[in-house]
Amino acid sequence: MTFLKNIFFSFALLISFNSSAELLLNQTTINGMLDKIQESVSSQDIDKFSMFFTEDSIITFEMPKNMGGISTISKDEYMKMLKLGWSLPEVKLTYEVNNIDINIAKDQKSAVVKSITIETVEMNGEIVMSSTSHEVANIIIFNEAPTINKLYGKIDINL
Repeated sequence: MTFLKNIFFSFALLISFNSSAELLLNQTTINGMLDKIQESVSSQDIDKFSMFFTEDSIITFEMPKNMGGISTISKDEYMKMLKLGWSLPEVKLTYEVNNIDINIAKDQKSAVVKSITIETVEMNGEIVMSSTSHEVANIIIFNEAPTINKLYGKIDINL
């Protein structure tokens, strides 16, 4: 009987440890998230892409002044904008991320990811616009997954 009590106690301890175990951010979890984001953008899957943002995410873009300057939008507005752009049949979009720099907080509950994103817009076989965006994403743990709660992009247009 003592043997069964010990097994039951060990099993209960294991379950309580696993249920209280908390996800911490590290290079692997963040790189995994970035890979999945790249996949969702490449396949233009707005539903998968939106999962990487908290509902109250703040997205800020800094464009040249003659193109509107700084604008801050919600997650919903950002997803609608992307969905519209991705739905244009005559437009081919390319997306490339370089110079990824990941800084994880000491408590491993948040991180800042900096990168340079190059996007091109092609119509009828010709590049009509390209941009280089210096991006900063704040990553937090939300629903047991690394998730973006703030995104800032300083966008330079290369015509």
